Amino acid sequence: MSLEVTGLSSVLRLGVASLLTGVLIGVVGAAFRLCLSRADLLRGELLLWAHQWPAFGWLAPALVAAAATALARFLVVRFSPIAPNGSAPLAWK
Repeated sequence: MSLEVTGLSSVLRLGVASLLTGVLIGVVGAAFRLCLSRADLLRGELLLWAHQWPAFGWLAPALVAAAATALARFLVVRFSPIAPNGSAPLAWK
């Protein structure tokens, strides 16, 4: 009898953990989608702002893209030191 109670208890805990995990994944996914939408709006605003200066307006989006690229490279080098060396050859070893 104690095995059945323990088994039911573990199944119930697994069900609750699965439910909470699903909710958390949904919240993270919704937050990511919201961030993407906001980034798209900011990109549009930057382009509209840049069009006000035809001579040098093209420079602002280019500088923002360069800064974003530099930030991405820094984050990869800082938090994933094996990535700059290329991880594909490591998969074949």
